[in-house]
Order: sequence, then C-alpha cells, then structure tokens
Amino acid sequence: MTSSVEHFVAESRRLVGTVVKERPLWNTVASKDAIRHFAYGTSDDNPLWLDEDYAQRSSVGGLLAPPGFICSVLYPFLHGAPVNVPLVSLIGEISVEWFQPIRVNDEFSASARQLDVVASQDRMGRQVVFIPAETTYVNHHGAVVAKAMGTMVRIARDEGDLLLNRKIYSYDDTQRVAIQQTLERESRAGIRSPAPAECHPGMPLKVFVRGPLSIGDMICWQAGIGPSYRGGSLGYFDTLASPHTTAHNPVTGWPMKYSQQHEDFLMAEQRGMPAPFDNSLMRFAWLAPMLTDWIGDGGFLKRLGVQTGAPILYGDTTWYRAIILSKTATLGKCEIGIRITGVNQLGQPTTTASALVEIPDRVARPVPVRLRPRFPEPNPVPTVLDLLERSVQERAEAVAVKGGGLQFSFAELDALSDQMAQVLFTSGAEPGCVIGLMFSRTPTAIAAILAILKTGAAYLPLDPQASTERQRA
Repeated sequence: MTSSVEHFVAESRRLVGTVVKERPLWNTVASKDAIRHFAYGTSDDNPLWLDEDYAQRSSVGGLLAPPGFICSVLYPFLHGAPVNVPLVSLIGEISVEWFQPIRVNDEFSASARQLDVVASQDRMGRQVVFIPAETTYVNHHGAVVAKAMGTMVRIARDEGDLLLNRKIYSYDDTQRVAIQQTLERESRAGIRSPAPAECHPGMPLKVFVRGPLSIGDMICWQAGIGPSYRGGSLGYFDTLASPHTTAHNPVTGWPMKYSQQHEDFLMAEQRGMPAPFDNSLMRFAWLAPMLTDWIGDGGFLKRLGVQTGAPILYGDTTWYRAIILSKTATLGKCEIGIRITGVNQLGQPTTTASALVEIPDRVARPVPVRLRPRFPEPNPVPTVLDLLERSVQERAEAVAVKGGGLQFSFAELDALSDQMAQVLFTSGAEPGCVIGLMFSRTPTAIAAILAILKTGAAYLPLDPQASTERQRA
C-alpha cells in the first residue's frame, strides 16, 4: 500500500498550481427553484431566499440565495490525481469569503485550482495526504462572488476497516425534550439587524442544534438535486404538522417521515453505512443560516471557516455554541468576529468554526434607496431627510428632539423612524400615498413623520382634539 500511496502523492504533485476539473457545475443559475431546494435542504427558511414579496420590500430589494449556495454550483474540494489507490476521503476544513450577495438569476462559472499536496502519518501510523484547493465563483457580470479554500484529507486504509466503530446513540426523554425546545427557540432578526451597541466581545449567541442526524438530513442538504422533504429543524416541524405521516426511530426515538423510515430503521440496527456518516461540508451548510438569521436582513456574512474535529455519525446531535470575539467599526459598518464550537451528545468536540459578519453601524435603512424622494443633483435645497442624515454622520449622539419625558439623539431618531418606515412600507406605503397621522406633540410623532417621508409618501396631520366628523373629512 505504501508504494501505491507514494505513487498517488507523486502524481498529485504534478497538479499543484493547475486548474483541475473533476466534475461539471451542478447549478449554473441561481434560479428560484435551485435556491428553494438548497434553502430547504439546509433547514433554512429565511424569507430573503424564499418570499419574493418580502425580499423586494426589504433593504436588499429582491430575492437572494443563501451564502452556502455556492456549494451547489461547484464542490469546493479536489481529490488529487485520479489514481486507483485505497484511500478514503474526508473533508478537513473549508473557509469561504464572500464579496457580494448572490442574487436570484445570477449565472455562474467556477474553477478549482489545486494548491499543494502534503503527506504525513496520523497517530495510528496510517498514511494521510492533504489536498488543499482554491475555488473561485464568478457571476455573469464577471464579478467574483466568493472564494473557497477547502482541504480534502485522503487516509490509507485496508478494505473492510472501520474508521470508527460506535453504537448508534439512544436518547432518553429528557435529552429529546432539550433538543425539541432548542429547535423551537430558533429565531431570526429579520428587518432589525443587531445594533453594534448590543454586541460586545464575550457575548454568547443563542445555542443552535442540529440532529439527531438522519438519512433525510444527509440527502436533503445536498439540495442542488431538490429534496423530497426538508432537513434539519424544518423536517422536525414538518413531522409535528403531519403526525399521520410520521414514524419514530426505534433507537434514537426521533420523529421522521414515513418515506425515509426504511433506510433509517436499517441504520438504527447498524445495518448499512458503518462510519463516518456526514461529510463535514454539511456542517458548513448548516452554520451559515445560524449566522444569517442572527445578523438579519441588513447584515452580510463575509467569511466562514469550518474545521472538522471528529465525524458526526448517524443519530448524532451537535450543539453549536457561538461567542463574539471582536467588534470593529469600519466605513459605516461594524464587523463582528465570531467563534463557534460544535459538541455532540457525548460531549465530544466535533467542529470548530470562525466567522466574520458585517452589520450596519446603526439600524439599517429598510426602505430601498430608489424610494427616497430626490431632487436632480445638485439639490437646490437639502430635504429634511438629507439634514437628518448629515446630523447622524456629524453628531449622532447629540439630542435631536425631547419632550413629554422622552428624548432621542439623532442616531436614535433615525433608527426609530427606519423601523416605522419598514412597517409602513410592508403595508403598502409608497410615493404618491397620503398617510393620515394623528398625534400629540411628542418625540415619537417626529419619528413617525420622518418614517412617512422615508417611504416617499406624504403625511396628513390630524388633530386628536377635533371632532370625529372633522377627522373623517
């Protein structure tokens, strides 16, 4: 075996620095169907990917694809030279940097370049070969959307050897309830991205859980093909909605669709694929929505790196805990560094990850810029919104308005009016509309006036002291 592995290493080193095409592109267009398949397969029901009306009314102005969608364009790993040698393939790590969002109907080209070949031995004396590669994803405008660095680990083994031999885990009622409750507590920031003031180093994010791992999860996450059912938490909620189509695994006790019970029941009896089960890229595909849900519509996932510590077997559950490491303000944005660790139900570390996300330095302006009323440049007279924006930039913390026991700084007034504008916008407010506003003289009323102006609509002040007939008129 040693000589055959050495031959593989030698042949693989001939490919260093070259573009290698191991497979054709899977998705060449981020179509609505392809996006939906990938989102549901990775247990991600973010309306920015799935609800066209919501996405158009959001700050992004139209449907996006999940950041991890690039994995369904081209697998971000290379396996080395095509030499017939007894090596098993495991994913060691993947790191992706995004430069811009992926928009619906973007067309893609992608290429993978082998960077190196590193040969060594593991603690058991087995030969191990590392194949790092860089994959570049380009849209139809010629812009680089993302770059991925992935390392494939090839391990020598004899036929029939098990990489790992462990019984499928059986959960008790307390453990199952803990998993269910954590899934049910999942939430999404939506229109309100976290404010920088709310984020500080050492702050934990909400715990995120995936599992117990099933056949359906493994099939669904590779959703470029299109899943027959949804994976992860979405699959769990589907079983609650349709208990008449649900079975329970005899070992894990976890609910699953009838359509997958045959394979799952075989796995529960350890008849089938012995180990390992997941291919590690699955973890990357699940951690991305953990982050995009937290950063909200106004945020942007800039980088995510995931490293495999141990395989996740059939029936395993991984608890992901994240903590903020750093916060840096830059060019009107705030970059947040995050560390994530994944631990299985046995307390064994399976995954380490790091991420860099970008959130607005204040509440993101939720109304698309095109709806802001603008004069031809140069503006003959600054509008009230122009003056507010200038004040936020120059003296954000100064008091803008106060009265009735309330006061708002310019930044707070701008943020509150943004939130109100989003509510109005999603209710149909647009340029040309007239919106009645009944208010007393308070700082909140000023925010409401600004919110209406931000939608491009006009406001009609109504006197709360006037008679009902007068108000209706």
